Amino acid sequence: MELVLVKLGGSLITDKDKPYTARREVITQLVEQVSLIKHENPNLKLIIGNGAGSFAHQSANKYNTINGFSCDEEKLGFCLVHQDALDLNFLLAKSFLQAGLPVVSLPPITMTITHNKKLLNSDFSVIESSLKAGLIPLV
Repeated sequence: MELVLVKLGGSLITDKDKPYTARREVITQLVEQVSLIKHENPNLKLIIGNGAGSFAHQSANKYNTINGFSCDEEKLGFCLVHQDALDLNFLLAKSFLQAGLPVVSLPPITMTITHNKKLLNSDFSVIESSLKAGLIPLV
C-alpha cells in the first residue's frame, strides 16, 4: 500500500489579498489532477490536507489565537478560526465529491489536545479507519 499526503497550501487555494476568497479555478484544476492520479492508481491511499489561506487567518490575526485563549472573547475567536477553516474545507470537500472522489472531512481539532503550544495527546485512528474503508481523509 502506498500512502501519499497531498497538501493544498492556503496561499495556493485562496486569494490572500481578499479575505474569505477561494481561488475556485485553481481548486478545480487541483481536484482534476488528484482525480486523475487516483484513477490511474486505484490502490493509492490518499490523505489531503489544506491550509487556511485567506479564510482562518482573518480571525486568527484578529483574536491572536496563536497564543491560545483565556477569556470569553478569545474562546469565541478560537471557535471562529475553527469555523473559518471548516468553511474552506467544505468548499474543497464539495469539489472533490463532485469529481467522484470519496473524501471525508476530518477536522484536526478533534484529534489533538495541546496546552501551552505543546502536544499533549493525539489520536489519528479516525484517519486510519477512513483509509481502511477506502475513503480519502480531508484534513
